[in-house]
Amino acid sequence: MESVVVNDDVAVEDSSFTAGRRGVGLTVLLEKIAGAAAEEGQDLQQVTQIAQQVIDNGRSMGVALSSVTLPAVGKPSFELPDDEIEMGVGIHGEPGRHRIGMKDAHGIASDLVEAILADLDFTDSPVIAMLNGMGATPLIELYVVYGEVERLLAERGVRVVRNLVGNYITSLDMAGCSLTLLRADDELLRLWDAPVATPALTRGEATAATSSFERPKTPSTMKDKPEVFVKDEARQAEHASGNGISIGMMKRWIGIAAEIIDDNQEQLTELDAAIGDADHGANISRGMTQAYATLEKSQPDSFTEIGKTVGMSLVSSVGGASGPLYGTFFLRFGQETVDIEELDVPTLAAAFRAGVDGVRARGKAEAGEKTMLDVLMPVADVLEAYSDAQLQDAISAARQAAFTGRDETVDMVAKKGRASYLGERSIGHMDPGAASAALIVDALASAVEEHR
Repeated sequence: MESVVVNDDVAVEDSSFTAGRRGVGLTVLLEKIAGAAAEEGQDLQQVTQIAQQVIDNGRSMGVALSSVTLPAVGKPSFELPDDEIEMGVGIHGEPGRHRIGMKDAHGIASDLVEAILADLDFTDSPVIAMLNGMGATPLIELYVVYGEVERLLAERGVRVVRNLVGNYITSLDMAGCSLTLLRADDELLRLWDAPVATPALTRGEATAATSSFERPKTPSTMKDKPEVFVKDEARQAEHASGNGISIGMMKRWIGIAAEIIDDNQEQLTELDAAIGDADHGANISRGMTQAYATLEKSQPDSFTEIGKTVGMSLVSSVGGASGPLYGTFFLRFGQETVDIEELDVPTLAAAFRAGVDGVRARGKAEAGEKTMLDVLMPVADVLEAYSDAQLQDAISAARQAAFTGRDETVDMVAKKGRASYLGERSIGHMDPGAASAALIVDALASAVEEHR
């Protein structure tokens, strides 16, 4: 297996203080060219090399005239006055590099062209140009902008030999566009010109493939909780010594977390809209609800199995980075509890630390970078410091550490995740991952309090 990372967005500084450049419109060109190479029988190594060549020679920049409205949220991700435009937006509706006053087609085209040419020299080879719509810009307006783009490129000595104009990689109902330029040699041009048959791009005599899918089943909601599960939780909670967490209490933890996350879904979405792509609330709510529904169905009888069940549910049902990160936390938490019948404070601390270390490794992040780790790491520290204390005291201190860590992210500069693209603009906004992590810790404290 081989992988490549599309990173064509010149609006993002590529440094150790960001998550790396985003992929924007170049994804369309890469998939077409690499797909043609694979279709004609080139091996994995050759296709990978071609894909990397596209990445190395392509650059993009986007602009938004309006925000995106995610169906699960039902309102714009960010507010953009009618007389302003957002330069450097991401394809998921993330805020851009900066806001400026409204410009005409020539002005917008000039900003896009200048930003791309300042990053890479396109005068020494033929160029494929794509002006991509963000979803709500009429095709005729895209062609108006493209006409300005081509004139500007010609003035700068850039020779466009192929072009593509239309909605190919959109942000749902966002008005705006992105410009992508690709330096192309004869081989890339040949692969670009190869026949293709897809819903969005068709030319030549290629045959369109057909596929079918089964609509996923809707997970049960909290209101569907069967009575037998309530009784089982009560039975298992009775086995707790009073200074430990039983299997039933851990299941209750997940149930309360699903409820709290769902109640705060809109707030989490608003936090993510300010510095991300406005889907964290919907994603994590869906994931925790699915995790709890899976626990109801499977009835795992050990901490290890609960951790595995919850972790795999989150990985498979939560979009973006939060699914794998939270999934890793619960998987590692469960792996640390093999053959343990009750979690006292030291074993809880060890399991929590294992989960946190898993998140650190997968996310390649540390505390102080405006992420969920600014909650999870202080909580792990507190649980270890309270190893000789009563469970209630340790959990209460952990809850306080979680909310303190969450609040401290407001004044931080984001250095990981989508928010890192904003740099200093991320200051003044609470990190949505830290907010959801604090709610999950709060749910654990509530489960312990219920048993008490």
